[in-house]
Amino acid sequence: MPPARALATGEFADGFERHFAQVFGLRGFGIRLAHQLGWELFRTLPQTHGTEIDRGGDGWLYEHPYVRDWVRRFEMLPEEVEEFAGRMASLRDRLAEKGIALVVCLSPSKAAVYPEHLPPYAVPSEQEWRNTPARDMLLEGLRGAGIAVVDARTLFLGWKEEGTLLFARNGTHWNAWGAQRVFDAIAEAARAQVPAFPELPRTVGHVDAPPLATDHDLSDLYNMVRYPKSERTVPHPVLSPVPAEGRVRILGVGDSFAFQLADAMGRTGAVESFRLLYYYKGDYRFAWAEGERPRENVPDRFRLPAFDPAAFDVVEAAEDCDLVLVEMNDLYARQRAWGFARKEGPPR
Repeated sequence: MPPARALATGEFADGFERHFAQVFGLRGFGIRLAHQLGWELFRTLPQTHGTEIDRGGDGWLYEHPYVRDWVRRFEMLPEEVEEFAGRMASLRDRLAEKGIALVVCLSPSKAAVYPEHLPPYAVPSEQEWRNTPARDMLLEGLRGAGIAVVDARTLFLGWKEEGTLLFARNGTHWNAWGAQRVFDAIAEAARAQVPAFPELPRTVGHVDAPPLATDHDLSDLYNMVRYPKSERTVPHPVLSPVPAEGRVRILGVGDSFAFQLADAMGRTGAVESFRLLYYYKGDYRFAWAEGERPRENVPDRFRLPAFDPAAFDVVEAAEDCDLVLVEMNDLYARQRAWGFARKEGPPR
């Protein structure tokens, strides 16, 4: 095959990778370097594994399921909203008897907060614009039932006007700055229900510092030496120096966005533990010693053996907690917390 065609089709990168590994024995670096050469010479990106990525303008990357959800504006059945709101109301009442707060957090997708960087084809049709997205239906139903809800998308759209990024260009999750401010709102919503819930350190500003792992989790999938639009610094929260009045324990269910909330909890130095029921399947127990304030947690360090959702009683598990947190990204609104707090267990 002619050399130019081999370069353009990616066969050069494959051959280079094999040759580099044979000569130098550094296969991992060889792969990254081959991918980098393909980009620098032909602006071609390698195929990712496990997820589909949409390339927007100026190097912005988006995970495709979130883009599809934002474009399609999927609805849900009114009876599904009613069922979930009723379930959360029942849980709230049971927890309130024990002095435990309940907060639902609807976390935003990057596509919904920064649609201006999406590729040109990612635009809802006229019919789709007329849909009421599931997350909006759920928000209305929960508020109608008197549930404390943190609508993080609306918060983000307001904070966006300040000009400081809330999602990194190369990541799929909210950044530390955005997640910390949302946790401030969660703590405030908990205190409104339970006056004894302590005042926690709050976000008072930000500093620019090197990105965390989740700030480039999408570009990492390309496995290059350096993604061309990688940020050198991203905003990191600065918390108030006022010590907390006490340390709290939290039980929650959530998706991958809850891992950044765990980071936010740890940075306060005021959360003793956070048990996260990941998609109501996995089980993590984050715990921090007094005075410990990690910049970022490694979730696998806190993973527990799998548990049985069908036999799980939320109120019993929350007996020594101050807050039960239900976090769901817009993408998962129709999943209704994956069956969390259903007496008969998760839906089959």
